[in-house]
Amino acid sequence: MQEILSNIEKLLREYDFLRQANEVAAVQTQFSMNKEQAIAKIIRDDWWIGEDAVAEADLSIAGGFMPEARKDQQRLQQLLVQLYDKLQQQGYESDVANLVTTQFQKWQVSGM
Repeated sequence: MQEILSNIEKLLREYDFLRQANEVAAVQTQFSMNKEQAIAKIIRDDWWIGEDAVAEADLSIAGGFMPEARKDQQRLQQLLVQLYDKLQQQGYESDVANLVTTQFQKWQVSGM
């Protein structure tokens, strides 16, 4: 899970989503101290939806819809899907995260 979070943080920083990147970095740090608290932050609704949500960052817009930015947006969505899959494997559930990642998976299939 740490590698996924690290890759998410890196992508967010590349496109100047500093607030979201800092949130991801804080969760990564917290994992070593208190895994349950770190996971609690990830499954909160505001990680997945809302103005400053990690999952709401749109790299393709920030990158001017350039091909690389669209590719990075798809990668970010894939990483978020992987993150939630790992959480589910460990018994954690979030209706909001499930809704968001299901939509990301649909977009991945359709090439959006």
